[in-house]
Amino acid sequence: MKQKLLLIGYRAYGDWIYTLPAINELLKVYDIHLEINIKGHELFHGDPRFTGITVCEFERYPEDQIERLIKERQERLIADLKPDRVLNINGTLEVQCIAERFQDEFHLPVIERQRIFGGRNFYEAVFERCGLPIPETMELEGLYFTPEQLEWADRWRERHKDQFVVIVPFAGSRCHKVYHEMPRLTREILERHPDAFIYLAGDAGLTKATWKHERIRHTCNTPIKQVILMTKQADMVIGGETGLMVAAGMWGTPKVMLCTASSIFQTTKYHKNDFSMQAKIGCSPCHRAIHTAEDCESMVYDDKGEALYPACVKRFDYDEILQKVDHVHEYLRRRIPSPVC
Repeated sequence: MKQKLLLIGYRAYGDWIYTLPAINELLKVYDIHLEINIKGHELFHGDPRFTGITVCEFERYPEDQIERLIKERQERLIADLKPDRVLNINGTLEVQCIAERFQDEFHLPVIERQRIFGGRNFYEAVFERCGLPIPETMELEGLYFTPEQLEWADRWRERHKDQFVVIVPFAGSRCHKVYHEMPRLTREILERHPDAFIYLAGDAGLTKATWKHERIRHTCNTPIKQVILMTKQADMVIGGETGLMVAAGMWGTPKVMLCTASSIFQTTKYHKNDFSMQAKIGCSPCHRAIHTAEDCESMVYDDKGEALYPACVKRFDYDEILQKVDHVHEYLRRRIPSPVC
């Protein structure tokens, strides 16, 4: 009989996807009860591999009581479940690989942060927290999908079987995840490749921020797991440091992740078909958790002192991105086999 593990994580989509390989290994040893947040529930609900799932909606807690209420909640869970082991995986990306404002490292010069955090890979940080050895082969997949979800994804791809499908997460949870040239870039991709078809991906609240073209659609009201399956079936994915870019890496879908706060090594070390790019500015990667304008060392301000955007988001070679798209279109798209090297 397996031991019981209470696995605690209140994390963003990308953080959870980086955690999947470690969860795969833990499931071999433990019966796992997940204590997760809303985003985790969106990814894991209905997954038969877990003995139980509870959801902490800490966003509803009074801000000045969050820490106490979460601690009391976890103590009740431990008393009820009586697990053999409790494992809290919060802070394996932020804190361990990217500095938060409360850490001394946050306030060090950027070159020092790059020295400290630059060799810390996101996947490996989770394995370290779990007390697991790094496997020889990192199995990146690990989300459960129902047969109906998989059938839907196949039908969706069939509708685009003769097209070059590109998924574009055009906005993220923070300002450093937004590439400001994306409207221009997508339109030029469509002009260069008449068989291209683009889906803009983002939260439901971003619908009005999308742009129009007869071969552009948006997924802003689509469930996250459905869009994750779309990144599996797509020919290419382009965007900032968002969860959908991590999902593309999980499947091995060709992608260009535009890295700003994090390094390519941290984010994509174990990904196949990766064409990611680092912002060409000395403070990237900054290895900082950017929550406000004050957290950014390269923020651009207008004449009134209002924050506009981090300078790093404008420091990508536009033509180089297009060259990568052309390469994938020529050699790695689904209906054309890759050349034999």
